[in-house]
Amino acid sequence: MDKHFYRRFVGIVLILIMLGSSYITVVDIVNAFGWSKKLLRSLQVKSLSGLGSEGVFHVGEVLEFVAECQLADLYSLHFYHNASVVFEVHGRVYGTPLKADVRLDSSLFNAGKQYTAVLDVYAVNNPLLGTLFTDSAVYVFEVVGVDTKVELSAEYDGSLRGLYLYANLTTADDFPIANETVDFKIQSIEKRRPTEGWLPLGSATTNSDGYAQFGLAFGLPDGNYSVMVYHGANENYGESMDVRDVEIASNSSLSLFQDLSLGSLNFSAFDFNGVLTLIPGSNSPYALLYFAMTAKYTVDSLLPGYVYIDFFLDNMTSRLSGLHVNPKNLGGDYVYEAPLSWVPNVVSTHKIIATVTLEDFEPGGNRTLIASGDVSLCFLRCPSNVILQYAQSAYGFTLPVSVAFSKPRTYAVKYTDFSISKTLAPKLSYGGVDYVFDEPVGSIPVKFYVNGSLREEGLTDQQGIVAFPFCFGLLGKRFITNLTVVVEGSDLLCGKTITRIINSTQVLVQDVGVDSDLCRFNYIISSSEDNKVYIGTENAIKAEASVFGLPLCNVSLSFIVAKNISCSMSSSGQLLIPAGSDYLRVTEFCEIVEPNQRIGIVFNNNNQSYYLDSQRCLRILQGATNLSLIEVPLIGDVKGDGLVNVLDMILVSNALGSRPGDPNWNLNADLNSDGVVNTLDLIIVSTHLGDNKYIGATVEFFKISLDKMAATDNLGSVTEMWVPEEAGSYLVQVKMPSYYVTVSYYSDTLQVNASLNRVNYFQVLKRPIDLSVTYLPNHPTMDDEVTLFANVFDLRLGKPAENLAVNFYVCNFSEEVFMGSLLTNSSGMASFVWRPREYIAQGYFPYFALSVRVAETAYTQMAEKVPIPVDTRYPTRAEFMMGGEVIKVVVGQPYVLAVRLVRADTDSVIVNRFVDFYKNGVKTGVAETNSSGIAHWDWTVEEAGVYYYRACYSAGGDWIYKPSNETRLIAIAQVVPVSILFDIQPREFEPETTIVLTATVLNATSSQPLQGYSVTFYIVEADGSNGTIGTAATNSSGVAKLSWLYPALSLGPRAFSVKVDAGQQIICTPLVFTVAKETTLTLDINKEESGNNHIVSGRLLSYDEPLLLRQIKISVNDTVKAVLNTNDVDGSFSLTMNLQPACNKPTVYRVTASFEGDQPSNATAYAYTPNGTRYAVCTTIQFGYKPATNSTMLTVEPQATQITQPTKTPEQMQQEAEQSGWLSFWHEWSWWYPW
Repeated sequence: MDKHFYRRFVGIVLILIMLGSSYITVVDIVNAFGWSKKLLRSLQVKSLSGLGSEGVFHVGEVLEFVAECQLADLYSLHFYHNASVVFEVHGRVYGTPLKADVRLDSSLFNAGKQYTAVLDVYAVNNPLLGTLFTDSAVYVFEVVGVDTKVELSAEYDGSLRGLYLYANLTTADDFPIANETVDFKIQSIEKRRPTEGWLPLGSATTNSDGYAQFGLAFGLPDGNYSVMVYHGANENYGESMDVRDVEIASNSSLSLFQDLSLGSLNFSAFDFNGVLTLIPGSNSPYALLYFAMTAKYTVDSLLPGYVYIDFFLDNMTSRLSGLHVNPKNLGGDYVYEAPLSWVPNVVSTHKIIATVTLEDFEPGGNRTLIASGDVSLCFLRCPSNVILQYAQSAYGFTLPVSVAFSKPRTYAVKYTDFSISKTLAPKLSYGGVDYVFDEPVGSIPVKFYVNGSLREEGLTDQQGIVAFPFCFGLLGKRFITNLTVVVEGSDLLCGKTITRIINSTQVLVQDVGVDSDLCRFNYIISSSEDNKVYIGTENAIKAEASVFGLPLCNVSLSFIVAKNISCSMSSSGQLLIPAGSDYLRVTEFCEIVEPNQRIGIVFNNNNQSYYLDSQRCLRILQGATNLSLIEVPLIGDVKGDGLVNVLDMILVSNALGSRPGDPNWNLNADLNSDGVVNTLDLIIVSTHLGDNKYIGATVEFFKISLDKMAATDNLGSVTEMWVPEEAGSYLVQVKMPSYYVTVSYYSDTLQVNASLNRVNYFQVLKRPIDLSVTYLPNHPTMDDEVTLFANVFDLRLGKPAENLAVNFYVCNFSEEVFMGSLLTNSSGMASFVWRPREYIAQGYFPYFALSVRVAETAYTQMAEKVPIPVDTRYPTRAEFMMGGEVIKVVVGQPYVLAVRLVRADTDSVIVNRFVDFYKNGVKTGVAETNSSGIAHWDWTVEEAGVYYYRACYSAGGDWIYKPSNETRLIAIAQVVPVSILFDIQPREFEPETTIVLTATVLNATSSQPLQGYSVTFYIVEADGSNGTIGTAATNSSGVAKLSWLYPALSLGPRAFSVKVDAGQQIICTPLVFTVAKETTLTLDINKEESGNNHIVSGRLLSYDEPLLLRQIKISVNDTVKAVLNTNDVDGSFSLTMNLQPACNKPTVYRVTASFEGDQPSNATAYAYTPNGTRYAVCTTIQFGYKPATNSTMLTVEPQATQITQPTKTPEQMQQEAEQSGWLSFWHEWSWWYPW
């Protein structure tokens, strides 16, 4: 039998037979206890995709359950996981075999789990009315994940400018996967960089066929792109992706002067009396836009040959198109119809001519003109659109102006509910088609006017754009300008003029080191998702500038990135310049710097002072080795010698009281600049006495790594790329000069003070390294040679890390022992051979913890994997020894679970190890393996159901063996239908007799005896109350016995019942027995000498003792003729009866004497069928004295009567009489009535 398959059969049928008016019930067990047929013959489970193996299926597969069954009407299929119902399906059985398909949907069935499928079939009222049969089968299987693959196809519609993506997600064996999400992404091939990610487009869900489709309208420029579809891994399905390259190339603009002439046709004419109708798609068509027309030729009979419809422009020599057409039968008429789809290259009024020609049935034969028609249409010039754009704010006095010229194109979006770009261009609906004005038109002349004067001319490029730099010059702070653009168009394309009035203001923006809301200037630097900067990676420094909330274009920004060399502090203001430094920043001064002072720096190789910028930064003069920081001016230094001393006091004193123009006036002595030299100036000098021009400060020194200038674009942004070569602390500075800006609106603000110099610090980090370690063999033992594989990957460069040192260690407790070092190869791998036995010999525990470490370098961080557990103990395997993974058990029956523990690699037994037993996830016992490696555990199931057992060896503290697997067992516990053969001996007995009660317990399905079942015997009183007699266990023959002394008559009748400790049972041998004292009734008939009088007499005895005063009934031919009592002396009775021959012929009479017993009573014990029907099990009829009867047959002759006494046995006498032909005699022994 299949190890995953188990069947069970339960059925009970009762036939209740009533005998006459009696209430004695005969119970016949028809099926469960003897009927050999089974409802469910077999069950097969298979995958419709063929992917799964026996008992192991993949998520998403469709399982087909095929069952051979008979008589079944209904079925139910339940799926369980850990005793919980996961999914169920019910239905009717239509014929055989029964088939049910179930998809292992990922929302219900998950990989890595085991499930139990239980199929139940039912037969109702079949084969007998009032019966119910069930039969079941169980199938156990495991669900596993599945690898996936996804295929992408990409289609770009140049006419509609739409990108349409189609993904097909399947298993590795090409079976579709439904209800999974796939993501679509895109990136430009030309701009692809290792650090550049994919642009997400959106997601879609696969349908039942595994397809997902996604579409969007694109506004991307023409070029080559890569499109990706990606399916992320989950617990059920693996990861997969596919990339396709697609070229986005919009349909090129039609030539404005193209020739659409297709040649001419020559033919003769003939008329078939048909009607030619021309239906134009528009009465006012546009040049350069698609024009549609339909020609219909209607005739009452089929034309004898090939029919062509051709279209011409103006005359029969300018052919537009031609088409061979087939007829359509419409209400008896035949219609020949052809469309014209044409892009007109003409304007004004023109004639469209349609001809219908007939050609011989041989292609290429002569054509005959059978109809022609024309329609005159006025073709208009194609509409156009002009867009004039100019910067809202621009650096300096030049305002960039651009003009875009376009014509309509078809516009549509399909297969999506959104697009990544939206157009604001005008739209046009024409001829049932939607157009948008964004198809660029090149080589169109454009004129640019300023205040009515032609300033410049140009031609549009392939993108339909022409640029004009508009220089305002020195027009003043505020001015109004009229800008006009004239596009003359062409013969086929409408021209257009557009005018803009610009109110402009020139604003001065100065750098004061303070943020302003009117002018914003900032930057960011990033290279990765974590916003950190790493050595060797490409980083973007993006700056943005705006004024009055408008992007500032065309302003030049300087970018400086410098690595910190050192930091020095000098109170004297003189410092040495570290070697390699070329940039500095003062972070702190030792004195307060007054607002009117500037800090100058003098280098040793040049006496010139260089001043710090607003962020206190300065380039170091090339070749300089030291520097001095000086205050300019030095407050109190009237003399100008760089010192504040008494000489300066004297100069102030000499000028005291003087004003400009006085002979002793000294401008340098007016230190507070109030126009007079007085005591206040003396106080200033005295306050600073002893000062010199040098100022102490803390200075950081840097080495410049990036030094670039770049201008902002129309969006006010500019980006510089930078790749750091060293780790450490860096300064980044982005600044712009003070400038004039022209804004395109009227402003009262003519000057803005803002911070135009930004400085920040950041760390350049060593690149992080990903280290993964594997080893072979996958499950080594202490006897193996193990190869460790270290795979090193540079996470920021996105490639394997080459030539990195990898160190290998083995750990035991707190000790770490170096084993060796190797360099990674070009694939980022280093492999090392390790022998565990060598370390076990040194006292190491065989469960090792290894450590693998990648050494830190100047560019990469250290990476470590610790601990890497390697268990070299011998592998073990536990297995239930129960005959299969699914077994059937009986509720209440004791069992022994046996688990065998062996080495998994050699199958040798493992002794003296403790195995843990679990039931439904709860630990329930522990047992030790014996010399055969088997652990036993006693076990009894108390209730019916499905039980999940597992056993394993945990190997706690074991130096030799690993923990084992978890072996699993599924037990289907059911109540075995039991039949009980109940018997009591003797069946007739007197009170106070010891009787033997016997119960034979059988399996109702197999009729096999059931051993070890506990049987309880019950006594039932006449009023229905009951009590327990005792309990006995069945032997190997399924028999349980119990002896009991029946009480005296005075205690009333007793009935008996029996019960087994099993749920579904029936007693199939109902009993009737009698309890009474024995009686004997004699009967004598004597004829008187004359006449037909007969003397009927007899005695009623019990064990030869007379029974006095008991009622006797005398019947003749079953009719009671007399009732009398026995006398009170010897228990005799006598009466005379006259028996006449009927019709003077010999007449046979049957004379019967009956004693109906006395003190009759009864008791009945009942039991119940599984469906609740009550039936009698045992009926006891009790008398004081047992009923008795005796009868005699006699023949009365007309002349004489011969009486025959029963001196012989009734059988002998009857045989002799029948042989003689003159006498018929019948005698019946004593019997009792069935009360």
